[in-house]
Amino acid sequence: MDCFVIRGFGEKKDSGGTLIDFDRVDRELIRPAMAQCGLSGGTTTVVQGAGPIHQDMFELILLATVVICDITVHNPNVFYELGVRHALRKKHTVLIKGSPSNDQAPFDIAGLRYMEYAWSDPRKDVQKLVDTIRATQALDRETDSPIFLMMPKLLPTAAASRPCRRVSRRKCSWRAPARTRGGCGCWPAKWRASSSSATGFASWVALSGR
Repeated sequence: MDCFVIRGFGEKKDSGGTLIDFDRVDRELIRPAMAQCGLSGGTTTVVQGAGPIHQDMFELILLATVVICDITVHNPNVFYELGVRHALRKKHTVLIKGSPSNDQAPFDIAGLRYMEYAWSDPRKDVQKLVDTIRATQALDRETDSPIFLMMPKLLPTAAASRPCRRVSRRKCSWRAPARTRGGCGCWPAKWRASSSSATGFASWVALSGR
């Protein structure tokens, strides 16, 4: 998975009571833009098989090359997941915001750029999102995370430089030398027991210097 999408599911209301269909936004805006950018992925719903959804979510947030986050309404789950992304990865987090909306961006992210789209007709802004994603990937910016911006000495996880090609813990193919691969083929055997968690990954990163 190259891209993880942080968004609300179904219809959600803003603080003024306006109902916005985020499944439609995903279907008509986000997924077409991802396809044009050659990105695969989506939300945790793309992960097949049994297992804890929160574990999948944290792994995808950590390992996805690009994250698209919809901040149109004040959704606590969205802001929590965005905070996790900003704490773990330095760059390539794309914010989008539907218009009109009665919800203003919270103070902590008010200074961040976001792409505005029309939620009443999402498909008309597909090219705009494509351009935003490509510009974000191409831009030689040190970080788009407010955490790493304010704490420049903070070290990110190594996933930022060597992302897993297939994120799911059930089919991971980290491109590591064969002699260092563990049970899933990507992490050292000593971390096999914890290889299905972001904690185990971060521990390996810290000790291996990757």
